[in-house]
Amino acid sequence: MSVSSIDANPHVYTTVPRSAASGDAHRAQEILEILRRSMDKYKNYRTAIADGFDPFMPKTGQKFYWFISSRNAYASAFEFNPGHPTAMLYKKSNGTYELVGAVFTAPKTATESQLNDRIPLSVARWHEHVNLCVAPKRESSQTSDFRRFGLGGSIVTQGDCAAAGGRWVSQVLGWMVTIFPFGSNSGTIWPQ
Repeated sequence: MSVSSIDANPHVYTTVPRSAASGDAHRAQEILEILRRSMDKYKNYRTAIADGFDPFMPKTGQKFYWFISSRNAYASAFEFNPGHPTAMLYKKSNGTYELVGAVFTAPKTATESQLNDRIPLSVARWHEHVNLCVAPKRESSQTSDFRRFGLGGSIVTQGDCAAAGGRWVSQVLGWMVTIFPFGSNSGTIWPQ
């Protein structure tokens, strides 16, 4: 699969944008309309929790807080349903959460063609997290040096990871795409 790196981040690779094919814009608009309707009830984050969207690390400072549905994540391995995102994205605002986006996932083994069938690659860029050095098990999330380990870490080769006592992971979580359906234009809705 041909991929390109986002902003030269060695831990994130994305699909290469395609030229628009007939029907891509229409398909993207359909996905967006279904997603907006399905997300409407989750503007109250408590409803998302009640429906099985579990907050991921809610006590840590994050740009976006992921509320993940294990049920939707599992189903996404087999089919794409624009009304059932894997995660809802929230921003903290005035002591509560404001719904801003959604994340869809696909299997690690998905091809560009399969990703394009889900959401046109002329509209959205799928990404995957790769080449991660996970901190040694003896370190907790409080003591790990995240400047070296994890998604933002500086360790980018398997050899350097072994030397640091970490565990090398060539690909984590599979493919993902983020959509901000309440954006004001296609560039903010479908970030490239």
